[in-house]
Formats: sequence, structure tokens, C-alpha cells
Amino acid sequence: MSEYKIEVIWNYLYGFTNDTPQWYESIIAIMPSLYHLQPPSARKIWINRFSELYNESEKNQLVPLGDDAFHEVESQEFDFFFRAKENTEMIVVYQRLIDEIKKWRKAFSQHYSLLAIPNDCGELVIERRYGTENKDLYLNKDNAAVYEYFRNPHSKKDFEEMFGKLDIDELLHRFVEERIMVFLDDRYLSIACFPTEYKWTKYYQQPSYAGGKLFEERGDFNGI
Repeated sequence: MSEYKIEVIWNYLYGFTNDTPQWYESIIAIMPSLYHLQPPSARKIWINRFSELYNESEKNQLVPLGDDAFHEVESQEFDFFFRAKENTEMIVVYQRLIDEIKKWRKAFSQHYSLLAIPNDCGELVIERRYGTENKDLYLNKDNAAVYEYFRNPHSKKDFEEMFGKLDIDELLHRFVEERIMVFLDDRYLSIACFPTEYKWTKYYQQPSYAGGKLFEERGDFNGI
């Protein structure tokens, strides 16, 4: 969406009846890598009577929000909106989620950016901007080809089936450590935004594309 300059307003929902810490911890761990993308708001869910989630939930695990919580007419004679009963194990996890989303929103408001700038030789400069902090990474042709393959989520097995068994473990680990790629559910995904012809028309402005001089300031990524 960011590459196509589409503004996204979305919520990260939490508070389901069967929540487990593991569901959230893996997502919380990758959030610092996503600061260049439009952040969500954290919202604890309401469960509506007669909804599929309500019908599937154990009723003793639901707590009514009270009369007139939202739709006054519909909630006068019976409870219409519910939340999952508070799970003490999840309180700390939920707070961590909320705190991380706040950090994400703050970083995005300060114009954090992560751009992949290609040149005619097939190389990439990964340009990072966060306030006054700038750090650019140079990817040679081989590394850039690996990075571009993972612009769609793939497993390492997917890569090997297409290109053969190349030793890319260290490279993928480095991409993840540098927060230009995420690893989730056994798949890797490159997360830098590539240049497109689309432009922001309001609210957010993508930073200027890097000049050719950046390719002279080469970092320490090695070839495969």
C-alpha cells in the first residue's frame, strides 16, 4: 500500500476469548521493523450478540459491557455487547502490544522511511531515515537479487526450489537483523519500499529518492 501511496486506516484487534501470548509475541517482535509503514490503532474487541464469534464463545467467558453501550434501542432489554473475560496471563502482553504500537505511531509521525533504491547495474541501496538518524546499506547485484525475490513472502525452501541450494542463511539473518526483512511463520519478507510512479497527494510525503553518490558509499554486505 505504501508503494502505491494508498493511505490505510486500520486497527489491531486484541482481547479474543482464546488469546495466547504466543499469538502476540511474534508480531510485537517485528513491529520495530515496520515503522516506515502506516501504523494501526490498538483496539480491544467488542463481541456482538448473535455474531459468529459470540455463538462460538463460551458464554461464561464473556462480560457484558452494560446497557446502552452503543445502540441504545437494541440494548435496553438485554446485553448486546460483550468483551472477553479478563485473562490475567494476557494483561502484560496486551500492554506490551499497546506500547509497541504507540512507538510505531510516533516513529511514523516523525517520517521514518525505508526505501530500496535500484540502479542500472542491478544493485540496491537501502535508504533509512529516522529524524536525524540516517543509515544506508549497499546490496551488490547478487544480494539485491535475493532481496528482491523475497518482496513476496517465501520460505527458504521456496527459494531453493527455484534457484537451487545456495548458502543464503547468513545473508537472510543479516537482513532480518538490519530490520530490512522480517521472518514470520517460516517465511521471509523484504519490507523496504521500492520507487513507483505514484506520489502522495496529502498528509505524508515520501522522502526524496537517493542520488547516485550513495552507490559510492558502499556498506559491508558481501556477495553470496
